[in-house]
Amino acid sequence: KMPASFQATYTPIAAAGTPAQIEHLARLLGAQLTAAGYGKGYELMKSQQQVKPPTDDDIEDENPITSIMGVGRDDSFPSSSTDVDIKPTISSMSGNELGDIPSTSAGITTMSTIPSLQQKKMKPFKLADAIKPIEYDEMQRMSTDSFYRILHAEDVCETAGVGHVRKKTMTSLVCLSERSFRDIYEEYIFADVRKRHDLAFAWLYQEYVYANGYLSILDPNKKKDFTKYDDTLCRLLEYLQEKPDQRDGLFSRLLTSAPLITDGALLVLKRYCQDETRSYLGMNTLRDLIFRRMNMREKFLDILLDFTHNENISVRNNAIRIAKSLHDKEEFKQPIERHALQFLKHLTAAQPPEALFGEDKKASTIPSDTWTEDSIRLCLPLYLSLMPSNHHLIQPLATIYTAVNGDIKRVILRVLEIPVRGMGMNSPELLKLVENCPKGAETLITRIIHILTEQAPPSPALVEKVRDLYHKRVSDVRFLIPVLTGLDKKEIISALPKLIKLTQPVVKEVFNRLLGLNTSSETSHASPILPFELLIALHQISSEECELKTVMNAATLCLNERAIYTHDVLAIVIQQLVDINPIPVLFMRTVLQALSFYPKMVGFVMNILQRLITKQAWKQARIWEGFIKCCQKTRPHSFPLLLQLPPPQLKHVFQTAPELRDGLIRHIRSMSMAQRSLIPSSMLTVIEDNSENVAPEIRIQTIPTTTSSMEQ
Repeated sequence: KMPASFQATYTPIAAAGTPAQIEHLARLLGAQLTAAGYGKGYELMKSQQQVKPPTDDDIEDENPITSIMGVGRDDSFPSSSTDVDIKPTISSMSGNELGDIPSTSAGITTMSTIPSLQQKKMKPFKLADAIKPIEYDEMQRMSTDSFYRILHAEDVCETAGVGHVRKKTMTSLVCLSERSFRDIYEEYIFADVRKRHDLAFAWLYQEYVYANGYLSILDPNKKKDFTKYDDTLCRLLEYLQEKPDQRDGLFSRLLTSAPLITDGALLVLKRYCQDETRSYLGMNTLRDLIFRRMNMREKFLDILLDFTHNENISVRNNAIRIAKSLHDKEEFKQPIERHALQFLKHLTAAQPPEALFGEDKKASTIPSDTWTEDSIRLCLPLYLSLMPSNHHLIQPLATIYTAVNGDIKRVILRVLEIPVRGMGMNSPELLKLVENCPKGAETLITRIIHILTEQAPPSPALVEKVRDLYHKRVSDVRFLIPVLTGLDKKEIISALPKLIKLTQPVVKEVFNRLLGLNTSSETSHASPILPFELLIALHQISSEECELKTVMNAATLCLNERAIYTHDVLAIVIQQLVDINPIPVLFMRTVLQALSFYPKMVGFVMNILQRLITKQAWKQARIWEGFIKCCQKTRPHSFPLLLQLPPPQLKHVFQTAPELRDGLIRHIRSMSMAQRSLIPSSMLTVIEDNSENVAPEIRIQTIPTTTSSMEQ
């Protein structure tokens, strides 16, 4: 059992069992054996004393035992004061004196029982005399070399299972050191950032710990200082930002995992999002930060919403993509809509607001002192993208539309297509807007209805709202154009005089809708009025309702659609028009156009002309004029018809178209005598009335009627 007194004073040796400790114990035992008069060392020492007695200088300058035994001082294991004092004392003892020294039962004299037989003056030991001061540069080199050895001991530490200790040691040294270690550590991490990114994260966490003053053992009174933390975070982010390959997502992981997002880190994030090639990942990072950092959610959301008005289309679209996904969640709906409405209201200002150009106004290429199409478009995309998910937003848009100038209105009308299609014509809010059309928003409503009905037939609800609006509040016929195919035939015919008074492109659109042109088979819708009915309705418009020239232009637009108005369709139109009494004024014009389009219709046209003779077409000046022109165009087919005219009308034909007389005379000459005999004499008189001017060779040769022959 270990005595209590020994146990109280016993101090464990840290290096027990090592070769150095064994060698040290051997030296101590050798010194005691020699002092006790045992061993080879003692005999050798005694023989040397007989040859040359030691002097005081020798005692002070060297240790005889050390010279005999070859044992020197080991700085790693310093000896006790007793060891230092005993060496010169033992060397001056005689044999008898050594014998008088008390020994233990084992024959070993203890160091505490050796009497001081002779006091010698000794030179005091001073550590400063034994060492030299190290220069600062040398210290820096040594510390740097040590840090490099730790860095490159990665494999050894991992094998030994102390990799976490190595990581902790390095991050602590970097945080406590000056710039040199930080640069070395950065270079080491960036050399293979995919493999060593965990060191970067550990370093950042350690900097945060020191910045918060959690390690108070270093400086209990130290205030929080995040300068180094901010510098470290920004340097890491800037390096990851410049990496050509961003697929590993380290930039996003570092930001989302950082214990604190500083203002400097936000600037780096903004630059990352503004890079067109990295904006997709940057906006995704912002979305993750919005969800994970509750205490900074508003700040991150504001940054995202500011990007929805960025000049760069790619950056703007990526920001709007994230904003729309957040808008689906109830907690983000109000702030996003509030921001979008705020920028929409900026359009009512005299000039663009400062907020539209962000922090870097000087770098903007858009004029800031006046509204341009580019600046107008920056205020609209977020608001318009939210309309399909919240149809109530259509009402404020109409209100703002009535308050802005014409340039802004035109831009709004051009960008409406996508959001309006997303809402659909069955939207209750949209139908409500049509029903309660604000004053000054008529063009906006018309554009909305046009968009809704371009690729689909109008719904009954939409047709009803537009019909009521047209009859009760707004008598602008343009409101009816998008829903024409939803009206009945009578309504269309009654609106035709007003519709064809519009500009030619608008009239063209009207006919396209009614005739089913420019529509695919999927979106085609049966028109309430057939093509031949439309053309007949145009012919029946009176001059009081619309000018004749306007009707002519509208009819020409229809006739030019050859795919619709074929040979058969035109035959039906002409057949029905000729039965109307009185015959429409433009009838013969249509006949002539049909004949020019389809020359093979000449036989059908001759039948129509014959019916006109029976209907006494000469009683209508325009019809009679067209009749004569048609006879001119269809000769020689028209000569038999001319012979059916009454003499006064035939004479008028010759007066209007003298060339028909010569042709008709040739036609009569080609007839047989029997056929000639059927021509009334009054008709021949009219034909030969100007026969003296007719060439002899084409003069009609009639059969002379003599008395003898009559008698016979």
